[in-house]
Amino acid sequence: MSVSLRFLTLFWVLIVGVPLGPAFADKKKRKGSPIKDAKKLAKRQLVAEKKLVKEHLRFAKKFDKAKAKWELWFEVKLALRLDPKHKRAQRLLPEFQPALPDKVHPGFTLARKTLKAMAHDELGAVLDRGQRGGLSGEALAPVAQSLLRYDADFAPARTALGFKGRKGSWLRDSELTTQARYAKAFATVPAPKLLETSPFPKLEAALGLKLIVVRGAHCFAAGVSGSTTQAELETLAKSAEVAYAAMHADLLGQPNSVFGSKRQATGVKLKPWRAPLYLMLDGKKQHQIYLDKVVSNEELKLVGRSLTFVSTWWRAEKILVSDSRARGKYLREWPSQHMAGQVIVQRFGGRRPTYLLQGLTRYYSAHVSREARIRAVPMGSRSRDKNRMRAGDYAQLRGLARWALDSFKVDPPAKLGLYKTLNAMNRADNAVATAFIDFLLARHRGALIKLLQVADEKKRSVEESYAEAFPGLTTEALDEAFAAWFLENY
Repeated sequence: MSVSLRFLTLFWVLIVGVPLGPAFADKKKRKGSPIKDAKKLAKRQLVAEKKLVKEHLRFAKKFDKAKAKWELWFEVKLALRLDPKHKRAQRLLPEFQPALPDKVHPGFTLARKTLKAMAHDELGAVLDRGQRGGLSGEALAPVAQSLLRYDADFAPARTALGFKGRKGSWLRDSELTTQARYAKAFATVPAPKLLETSPFPKLEAALGLKLIVVRGAHCFAAGVSGSTTQAELETLAKSAEVAYAAMHADLLGQPNSVFGSKRQATGVKLKPWRAPLYLMLDGKKQHQIYLDKVVSNEELKLVGRSLTFVSTWWRAEKILVSDSRARGKYLREWPSQHMAGQVIVQRFGGRRPTYLLQGLTRYYSAHVSREARIRAVPMGSRSRDKNRMRAGDYAQLRGLARWALDSFKVDPPAKLGLYKTLNAMNRADNAVATAFIDFLLARHRGALIKLLQVADEKKRSVEESYAEAFPGLTTEALDEAFAAWFLENY
């Protein structure tokens, strides 16, 4: 390669951040000849992974000497994921998972960097040889998936698996099609009608405010006259309507003009719909007036002060309220998330497993809004405590799920997730619950519907409900199927 071409390549990488394509690559630096046989590729992958196992155990030995119990456990778990029958790793694995320390051992960061670089070098070379040998995506998938557990943004592995996108945002064609469908639905959903007269005179009298109200097909949106624009209310109502249409088409198999439906109808009986009201107030002062003058539940009066979004649907008032903090980035996420919750409550009933509720509301609101910032709680959402949802947009939520599963940060969804309470769920649990719903909709939609129908927490246990919804399929088997599907799609 000439000096000028080498300079051009270096300039391109420094400025753009992406290496030049194969036509400009230095072929002399590539390891090994092309691999054209899938069995040979699998053998080379096994050799590469044995080297990684050895390195994991080298670090594990150091952590053992340093009495860094959690770091030892983590390193051995990674080794056993590559080789479950490795006897030395099995002996090193602690009987119980140690608690995560407040501060990890200084060598832990070095271990992650070292193993990541080694995976690039060893597994990356195997992947490259298979690609140069013209092997199919199916043949390349095992080595690509193994590599992504060390670097979820390794572009060659993502490309081999059929992903498109960029660092932190990798999607397959099926997800791109789904997102395009939601965008089209929001653009074409009928606009809500501006009502000349407010249908809520008692609410106006209690608040001492005049409201501007729009009505969609299945909801109302209202705001304070003079401070809330009609466009804001239309966005609230349209977001809720898209969530309603998506859930009825995608989950229930009920065709509608917004989404249509290619799903088989589930036979779920639809009771008359009770349209919720999304009320936007102007600042904390009006928020407090609402709590004092309208809310009858004393607990909610106190708890509501710490919530940006207050839900009284479960009480007689049947209002979902927010203040001006919902303007901007929350205008789509808030109503779509709560509409998803309304569909579950009105179509299946209350007291469904929290894990399913969190996953379903997040899945549909994230597709409507592309955001994943609000943490839903029974009395409202966006709690201001330190555990609130901070994933950012939907791409970051997917990345968080990937990190959580690759790093053993969450419990298996079916075996343990379904038993979690709201307080036991952190943001990583929320992200994985969303991915679990994605999986169930793709592979076990009928069982998901059945589980929502029978899993009334006050009438039967989660075990009984699961056995009825998934006859003959253990929670361990379902978690294994989810893990395999996840590697293909996230």
